[in-house]
Amino acid sequence: MDRFSLDDDKLLNSIIELKEKNPNGMSRSNAGNSYHSIDNIHTSPNFKNLCDCIIKFTQEICEEQKIKNMFYIGNMWANINSRGGFNDVHTHGNAFLSGVYYVKVPENSGNLRFTDPRPQSNLIVPQRGGETDMDHWNQIEFNGERGQVLIFPAYVPHQVLINHSEDMRISISFNIALDWS
Repeated sequence: MDRFSLDDDKLLNSIIELKEKNPNGMSRSNAGNSYHSIDNIHTSPNFKNLCDCIIKFTQEICEEQKIKNMFYIGNMWANINSRGGFNDVHTHGNAFLSGVYYVKVPENSGNLRFTDPRPQSNLIVPQRGGETDMDHWNQIEFNGERGQVLIFPAYVPHQVLINHSEDMRISISFNIALDWS
């Protein structure tokens, strides 16, 4: 996780404008009272600063992981989860990394939950006494904060829990693809 210094109000207004122009959006993992924009917003000048930050942060991750492939933002979209909105469990096929940038995160607006992708991890789970460390969790949740970005392996199953707040939870999701040429 990292924090970007961007004009979140400008991003928020751009997302609201997207929804006004295309109120139906796209149907993906979004459910309940939620909205998923078109998935090419990375081509809009309104999101250029965010894209530049994502590329820089991804470059740092690739250098740390000794990854030599070139990469690019494959697609990017906005999510608006109003009260009762959520995102079902899903992964991001044809992507190397996925991520989310938090534009607006009211309290109780739905955590991002990751689930261990190993099918056998929940079959025989020993009882443990007391607190366990993250290496022994089969699920973990993050409550994003405005201006924060989280990048994760695209194959990890994840979901956004129900927004119980009266306000909208607004985020921008993206996929990082590898260049194999």
